[in-house]
Amino acid sequence: VYKRQIKYLERIRKRYPGLKPVVSYSGGKDSLVTLDLAHKAFENLEIVFNDTGLEMPETLSNVDKVSGFYGYKLHVASAGEIFWRAVEVFGPPGKDYRWCCKVAKLVPIAKLTKTIWPNGALNMVGQRAYESLDRAKSPLIWRNKWIPHMVSTTPIQYWSQLACWLYIYKYKLPYNRLYEEGFDRLGCYLCPSC
Repeated sequence: VYKRQIKYLERIRKRYPGLKPVVSYSGGKDSLVTLDLAHKAFENLEIVFNDTGLEMPETLSNVDKVSGFYGYKLHVASAGEIFWRAVEVFGPPGKDYRWCCKVAKLVPIAKLTKTIWPNGALNMVGQRAYESLDRAKSPLIWRNKWIPHMVSTTPIQYWSQLACWLYIYKYKLPYNRLYEEGFDRLGCYLCPSC
């Protein structure tokens, strides 16, 4: 099954030959599978991690472990204390009021990537259609309006959670151990969507 995804990534590489291939790695299983697929399809990848300031220590540890495992350069978009300053203005985020994603994720990623790749990059993400209605409607290739210099794609859009886990086990990938403690999703520890 995964050979289709590698061929897909190879086609995307030919479509955007001038863009640096990067993987947005979150510390979660889906982005780990995406990183491994991209590793099989590209040379000279780089990794981008968004430290929202609300990450679990195990996730931070996993990001370092994974970047070492693959030997790729790791770029960290750090939000610092912006969430705690913004909560004073906007109040606590809610499932239908997630201002925090723009403040702690999109703005730091936009600043970092615009500095490193001002002419753009090909960004591979671990997004799956089964995660949400919005993601199910997402095209395979897109540009985020907050980060328009990045062309994003997901090779695992139509993979199930089980397919991701089987891939991880088959290739003995260094997954985040928080999954063994019962976490279904990883991300900010205060996320109203988790």
